[in-house]
Amino acid sequence: MPIDIVQHLRNENYPRAIFFKRLLWAFCEIPFRLSPTPLHSWRVFLLRCLGARIGLGVRIYPSTRVTFPWNLSVADHVVIGRNVKIYALASIAIETNVLVS
Repeated sequence: MPIDIVQHLRNENYPRAIFFKRLLWAFCEIPFRLSPTPLHSWRVFLLRCLGARIGLGVRIYPSTRVTFPWNLSVADHVVIGRNVKIYALASIAIETNVLVS
């Protein structure tokens, strides 16, 4: 199974330089998705560790999917709801007081 993940991450459509970032996110996404719903700060912490710029009072649900968290910028008081897919191949900025669902 882990070999399949590595082969998937080595997709030739992406630069080789981001392979290790993608591999790290693949493993960090497991505790992200398995965390209980009220632990929004834990998920924000994981995203920040991978380069996301996230403001204060942000609530992100565990079923949210983020493709490349290092391309994500979220301002203060944002809620990213259940089953949202953020396909961040390039920079994405979510402004203050927004609900994404």
